[in-house]
Amino acid sequence: MIADRLGLMRPILEQPQYNMLNRDKVELDYPSLCRDFGLGLATWSPLLSGVLTGKYLRGIADGTRLSISSHVIVNRIRHTLLSTPEGQVTHDKVRRIVSIAEQLGCTPAQLAIAWCLRNRNVSSVITGATRPQQIEENVAALTIASRMNGEWDAVLEDVLGNKPETPFNYRDA
Repeated sequence: MIADRLGLMRPILEQPQYNMLNRDKVELDYPSLCRDFGLGLATWSPLLSGVLTGKYLRGIADGTRLSISSHVIVNRIRHTLLSTPEGQVTHDKVRRIVSIAEQLGCTPAQLAIAWCLRNRNVSSVITGATRPQQIEENVAALTIASRMNGEWDAVLEDVLGNKPETPFNYRDA
């Protein structure tokens, strides 16, 4: 609305973090902007630095993202994951996500990416990979997203327990 008022080009894309454990911004703040103005979302961190893959359930191995000690965001994730009651809740959720992925016949990474892709406001999911096999695994999430249905959505919502209540509507502000 400000861009229109000033005769500027409207924003066409936002790049928020979005994953099973960080969903408020995408599901609360942006839906009305996506709907009314065609804003697209290119979300990042669908795997939460690898946390949602389940690879940190038994600790942090050398050479993994969470082993990087010089990165502020990684340090915060690592501290929360290892040192807090919230971290234990996250571990419990990830264990259940791993189990659901097994039931769906996919990897936890594919499930996490597919879950992001199922949001109609998400135009693209930005993924990272350190090996070519990870790129192939990430792309295969497209087929998982098409196989998911309301039943799996309900199962995941039960595990996550963090569905935002009411989206913000800029027209009501």
